[in-house]
Amino acid sequence: MTTATTDGAPGRSGTPARVRVARAPGRLGRFVLERCPPQVYAVYALLWTLALEGSLARLDPAVAGWRPTGGTVLTALALWLVLCCLRAVDEWKDLAYDRVHHPERPLVRGAVTRGELRGAVCLATAALLLLVPVSGAAATAVLPAVVGYAAALPWLERRSRRVRESMLLNLVVTYPVQLLLSLHVWLVYRHAYGAGPGWVAVPLVAVCVCAFLHVEFARKTSRADRPGQQFYSTALGRGPATALTLGTAAGAVLLVLVVLPPWRVPGAAGALAWAPVAAAGWVGWAAHRFLTGRAADWPVPPALAFLVTVYLGLALTAWAAA
Repeated sequence: MTTATTDGAPGRSGTPARVRVARAPGRLGRFVLERCPPQVYAVYALLWTLALEGSLARLDPAVAGWRPTGGTVLTALALWLVLCCLRAVDEWKDLAYDRVHHPERPLVRGAVTRGELRGAVCLATAALLLLVPVSGAAATAVLPAVVGYAAALPWLERRSRRVRESMLLNLVVTYPVQLLLSLHVWLVYRHAYGAGPGWVAVPLVAVCVCAFLHVEFARKTSRADRPGQQFYSTALGRGPATALTLGTAAGAVLLVLVVLPPWRVPGAAGALAWAPVAAAGWVGWAAHRFLTGRAADWPVPPALAFLVTVYLGLALTAWAAA
């Protein structure tokens, strides 16, 4: 009878090691399809890259017209690969929590092992270094730094009870990962175009920050009391969690209005330029359902639609305005 280790791996009496190694690629492939599906995460990485790169080009007086290139696609693929690594790190970081609240997760049910996930993360990180000739040394160096930082978080959470138990402090500690990925896109742009926007890139990155945080707060805000579960509404109270969910969306829209005023975009592109502002409609609809009690949890699909609309609007405007 096969025994089980703490990470879901078969024990000594189970499957031989060489068989487990041979099966690892298939197990990891199924893990990616389940926990980091390309139709979601790769599309998100592509929209993120297009929105940020296109907006940087709009603010760059040296660029007369912007079009996505092969380098743009490669940057998006690199972001997706890093996001997959982050999902793998989250899988072993949250193992104890998932055993109680998410027993269906791959690591908990033994569909993949921590050893396989760690090996895949190491190989993926090494593969990312091959981007140096295309992305530049500075931009490429950010990627393994992101993975390394994320991989150190489980150790930090074990060492610090406050980081482990305080949702806001944990968010402050973990969110630099997203900032670094936006920094990577900006550095790739500078490598490709020779220069590009300087400090004005900061509010553009802040748009991405706010759009992402809106989804983060939305998916963990509920009217119901959820003791023991990681919800901002449980840790902070329903009112503050609701305010953060609404405030981050409002921040994204206001930053777009200030940095990329849609009324200054001529022609047909002008209509597209209003898309990030119109995305607030998704937030209003979700807020109405949540605040009136029609939804026990903040509806997540409208939050995702808000993020997609903002990113897609920025990317299409940059394309049409070129």
